[in-house]
This record gives sequence, structure tokens and C-alpha cells, in this order.
Amino acid sequence: MSRRNANLIALAYLVALLAIDVRFRLGVWGLALALVGFVAIVAAQEVGPRLGRRVGRSVRSAQVFGQTEQLAEQTKALLSQPDFQARASPAVREALWRIASRLDQIARIIRHDPNKHRFAEWFRGSYAGPIHDLTRHYVTLSAREVASARSAIERTELELPRIERQLDELFEAIHRGDVSALKSITEMLELQDRGRPP
Repeated sequence: MSRRNANLIALAYLVALLAIDVRFRLGVWGLALALVGFVAIVAAQEVGPRLGRRVGRSVRSAQVFGQTEQLAEQTKALLSQPDFQARASPAVREALWRIASRLDQIARIIRHDPNKHRFAEWFRGSYAGPIHDLTRHYVTLSAREVASARSAIERTELELPRIERQLDELFEAIHRGDVSALKSITEMLELQDRGRPP
């Protein structure tokens, strides 16, 4: 509904209730009801779009959080497959498990800390999705012992430490604001303590 239409509706409502007030002699209560309704209609056109955007963002965020946690859980489930467990080396299993655990940890931190919600879509698209896909393909190909995939599997195994480092760096990066705030608060408290008489 356009702003003009909403204003016309509010004005029509006001006139109608004022006419009812005059006809039935409702007095102050009729006038109050007419004014409250008019203000509510006008306010709704101001608040409605903002509220709609906020609700839309909340729904999108909930979907992103759910999808990201699902990717992290699926990644862990892939690593628990018996064929993969039997064929992968202990070092590779441990590295992939550390990656999946850090992925899950970061996803939960982003979900539960409102200051980190802004990272949610980026994290899902840049880390959770690609790492899940890499794990799925790696587990499938290595468990099936596909000969033509051997070089890709070996290259992936060499990349695991780099992926692990990237997740560790990301973990630190999303906490930089918290570390900075902690340092500032600590310094402020130290200054207050110094300024206090003995």
C-alpha cells in the first residue's frame, strides 16, 4: 500500500469515527478512539516496513544458522563412515576431524553471539559449504579407492594443514572485537583503581 493510500485510509477512518461520535454523542471517548485509530494507521505505515525488514532479516538469519549447523553436522557424519575410517590414515582422520570440529565451533559462536551474526552468510558460503563439499568428495573417493582420484586425494591431504590454519585464523579474527573490548575495559578499571585514594 502506498503512503498516499494509507494517509487516505487514515483520514477516512478519522472522519467516519468523528461522524459516529457526533451522531451517537459518544463525547470524549469517541474522539479519543478516532484519534488513536488515526495515529495507529499513520504510525503503522512508518513502523511496518522497518519491522518487516527486521523480521525478514531474522528469518533469513535463522535459515542461514540452520543451514550452517547442518553442514557442520553432516561434515562430522561423513568422517564417521566406517569405510572412510578403515581406509584413511590416522593423521588425515585427525586433521579432518579437527577441521570439522573447528567449523562446528565457529558456526555455534556465530549463531549464539549477536555481535557475530553479520558473519553468518559469509561463513556459510566461504567456509562451511566448501569444507563440507571438500570433505564429502574426499571421503567418497578415498573410501571407494578410486585410482584416478589418487593425485587429487594426495593434494587435498597436503592442503589440510592450510585449511586448518585458515579456520584458526578466522576463529581469532571473529574475536578481535571482543579482545579489544576486554583490553579497553581492563585499562579503564586499572585507571579507576589508580585514581582511588589509598
